[in-house]
Amino acid sequence: MILLNGPSGVGKTTVGRLLAARVHNGACVHGDALRDFVVARVDDEVQLGLGFVNAATVAANFVRGGYERVVVDFVFETPRHVATFVDAFAVDADLHVVTLWASREALAERGGSLDGHARMEPALGELGDVVDTTGLSAEQVADAVESTVRRA
Repeated sequence: MILLNGPSGVGKTTVGRLLAARVHNGACVHGDALRDFVVARVDDEVQLGLGFVNAATVAANFVRGGYERVVVDFVFETPRHVATFVDAFAVDADLHVVTLWASREALAERGGSLDGHARMEPALGELGDVVDTTGLSAEQVADAVESTVRRA
């Protein structure tokens, strides 16, 4: 189980799909797809953070279903967001948190979220292992993630 984190535009979805495709039975859960479930929210009393819980639940179902690698790509801006996911991930499986990172300049060139980058940066050391994607192809980033996971 790989929890792939990073600001918008850093390449999480592309790398997540590559990582899942490298094994016989792989699945990739996209945080953007889960956010698309919400079509209206005007009531502030609805529970926030359900995206993290929903991603953990879907990922756990794939693990229970026998998938050998499950990758979740999502934006976890704070350690609290990661903890919400981990608490909801109710299966016994190795869980690796990897944050994809890039310089502000590289992210801006890709059309990524500089606001998200700024919100994540103070807690970067608490958001799992960091893989710098600057100047790397998606395949090279996937290789680096796999190497990081093997070392853990």
